[in-house]
Amino acid sequence: MNMFTVIGTMFAGAILGYLLKNRKFLKFVPNGTMITIIILLFVMGAEIGGNKEVMGNIVSLGSQGVLISSAATLGSVLLSWVVYFLVFKSKTSEKKEVDNE
Repeated sequence: MNMFTVIGTMFAGAILGYLLKNRKFLKFVPNGTMITIIILLFVMGAEIGGNKEVMGNIVSLGSQGVLISSAATLGSVLLSWVVYFLVFKSKTSEKKEVDNE
């Protein structure tokens, strides 16, 4: 299965969902999605647990995962802080100056 098949299927589902958005049976789709995700996670966990190479390197892989996710979170927080002070803080101070005049 190639990526075009996956993306095409997703777009086909989005179009079908848009066309059938007022149908009553679509109210059950979120439950079906959640059940499918739970089954997918279980199968992925079983696959990982059965892979001797992955299980042998679980400490190394886990520490790399923690390091990467921590760096990504820290980077996001710092960049959000910079954007806040460059964009939103300047608008707030401009508004205060207009209000004071």
